[in-house]
Amino acid sequence: MKTSIFNTLKQYSTQINNNANKLLNVTGKIVLNDFVIGKKIENVVSGEAQIYHCSSQSQSDKKFILKLYTRKDSVKPEIIEALKNINNVNICPIVASGQIEEKTFVIMPYYENGSLRNLVTMVQNGQKIELDEFKSIIKPLVYAINELHNCNIIHKDIKPDNIMIDGDNLVLIDFGISSSTNNQTVILTDTGLSLPYAAPEAKNGIHLRESDYYSLGITLYELFCGHKPFENLSMEEAHKMVLIQQIPFDEDFPQELKQLIIGLTYIDVTNRNDLNNPNRRWGFKEVCNWLEGKEQPIPGNATEKTALINIVPITFNNQRYTDSYKLIEAMLSNWDEGIKFLGRESLTDFYRNNNCSEKVAICEEACNKLVKENADVDSIFAKCMYKLEPSLLNLYWKKQKYENIYEYGKNLIREANLTYQKEKIQIKRVI
Repeated sequence: MKTSIFNTLKQYSTQINNNANKLLNVTGKIVLNDFVIGKKIENVVSGEAQIYHCSSQSQSDKKFILKLYTRKDSVKPEIIEALKNINNVNICPIVASGQIEEKTFVIMPYYENGSLRNLVTMVQNGQKIELDEFKSIIKPLVYAINELHNCNIIHKDIKPDNIMIDGDNLVLIDFGISSSTNNQTVILTDTGLSLPYAAPEAKNGIHLRESDYYSLGITLYELFCGHKPFENLSMEEAHKMVLIQQIPFDEDFPQELKQLIIGLTYIDVTNRNDLNNPNRRWGFKEVCNWLEGKEQPIPGNATEKTALINIVPITFNNQRYTDSYKLIEAMLSNWDEGIKFLGRESLTDFYRNNNCSEKVAICEEACNKLVKENADVDSIFAKCMYKLEPSLLNLYWKKQKYENIYEYGKNLIREANLTYQKEKIQIKRVI
């Protein structure tokens, strides 16, 4: 990696506010018979943890930080143990871990040069990065992500703030919301997200290995441009781009880098397991090909050669379907019948007959919730449909269809006004 970037970044390094947090009485404590907790780092924004300087009595020449999670069981023990066994220069090592008053803490190296958020600030201040130099940033990140995935960990929160600068190296940190896949390919969770960087399927509670690559694409866009996609657009312009599932690029944006970001942020993940289908989100292999200058089809622009064959069809509302997307749209358009179709496990059978194990799991989870007492049937149904097809463009709710969230919001306001007027009339009648 070119040293020039990091020499420039040093002037943007995080300045530590050494005021101790008097509300948490942990400063000065010795944990694990070795580590002395120092003063709290005040300017680190984290809703999940308190960050402290930390020193070691046995390793006095090294600097550490202690991250004390504020909620009990907020970080998964299996993640901590897995990270302890990873030896990769681009992944932050867990030096030690333990608990203080039933709250988990981890001890990690202290990276005094800050994070790649400094690079965003540098670009905002007018410093431009050459593409060749930018590539030297991409390589360690994609190798770090690949290493995590090989160890069955999905990071789930990749962004500039979680990529630290360590000399001429980059280190991925912050595994507070990470999940272990246990050799599965899909994880269903409702943990917190950094929404501007989250993949569409992640916003619906589905986390895939591909979701980390989407976040990487948004991160690279921000690092190069100094802002996130849609950030400098009007609400109307941003909304149009969202509707057509497209990230906006300036005219002078490097074509080569544009192709990478399009590949990483391709929205449709239904073909992700079909390695012969060019219309799928890019991952480790495609990024490595890009770094080596190899030509490859850009998802969305490629012609899909694979045909739908041997698909077991299903009938819903007197119509035969082989396409999952069209079936889900039909179920949402026929709301009440769609709920019955889901509840009878007919949709589960459709996916089971076509060997779609991930979608079977989503349907089974929804069906289990539907039979519970006082179940919110409509919400369960809607959430299930959008988990199955995250790329649906329209917003459906009960018997209504909206082109976008703004139309839905207008309808809510209209209904609220009508309710208010009716109540106002009734009050007048009483008086």
